[in-house]
Amino acid sequence: MGYFLPASAGALALAWVTGCALAAEGTGSGGGLSPPNDSGSGGGSGVGGQSTGATGGVGLGGSDGGAGSGSCPNGGSCVPQVPSGWVGYARLFTLEAATAPPVGADCPDGATPTRYKEQLVTTGSCSACTCGGLASGSCSAEQILCTTANKSCSGASDWSGTINPSCNDTSSLTLSCLVNPATVTFAGHCEPSVSAVAGAEPFESVTDVCREPPSGGCGAAAECVAPGSHPYTGYVCIEQPGAQDCPADWPVRQLVYSGVSDTRACSPCACSAPNTTCLPGEFSFWGGLWCSLEKKTLTPSGCKDLSTQIPGGVSYRRTKDPTPTGTCTPSGGQFSGTVAGTGPITFCCRT
Repeated sequence: MGYFLPASAGALALAWVTGCALAAEGTGSGGGLSPPNDSGSGGGSGVGGQSTGATGGVGLGGSDGGAGSGSCPNGGSCVPQVPSGWVGYARLFTLEAATAPPVGADCPDGATPTRYKEQLVTTGSCSACTCGGLASGSCSAEQILCTTANKSCSGASDWSGTINPSCNDTSSLTLSCLVNPATVTFAGHCEPSVSAVAGAEPFESVTDVCREPPSGGCGAAAECVAPGSHPYTGYVCIEQPGAQDCPADWPVRQLVYSGVSDTRACSPCACSAPNTTCLPGEFSFWGGLWCSLEKKTLTPSGCKDLSTQIPGGVSYRRTKDPTPTGTCTPSGGQFSGTVAGTGPITFCCRT
């Protein structure tokens, strides 16, 4: 969406009128673009409108009425002469930065407008830091101790090399085992995210400016400006570098910037050391050979009597290795910096 002058509430109230081209604004009795002047004799034709005014009386020329005696060609309008120290004239069109096209609409004379920034962002925030999943953690192998001499694991020896991913068996009628849990051999780490400033653009709107030189023809105290065309209709403006107060005849102020100095930043994200633990592995025993038939699973715990898997022998293998797991706590993502306009220009406008 675009509009004419969004810089202040007063400007917005006057500017949001899409059909108020200068040619229409000049109609009425006696030079309708001018402020009232009780002492002016005025121009009898009401300069600047598309219809002839009935009486004079408010001509731009003041007491001698000289500015109200001219006429503008091609539907143009008369406005006060550019005050000393100012440059004129210009027409403005303001758009939301988020939806503005890369280049503004052509000016009424076909030229490309100059784009300025305004409504600078005064606050900021950063996206939250997060940590990815655990990476590079590792666990030791679990130790399984077994004996075929009793059912209470008394005197059990290390069978970790025997009970492996391959299927093995024993014909003993007695078997008891216990599993010692794995330990963390490397805690690993988590990858932090990147925190970014929320809302990339440092300004909320852009203003496209079309400039046109004065052309005379309106008497001693006024100039002729060509009629605007969509979207550059409505207000006519003068300009001066810097942040300035507006002359009385040009009351609608709009401050824009040629550029911005943007020092907004977010502190780097980081992740704490992980709270790594090991999920248990698994050893499986089958009542019969070839690791088939009824299965019993053994995980880290106390002694287990596996004799009930016998008779007929028992087969076994390691069916799952211990797995590292854990999370990290994120930090960082603190906002800092400001946005400042560079190359300020004040536009002062009127209907």
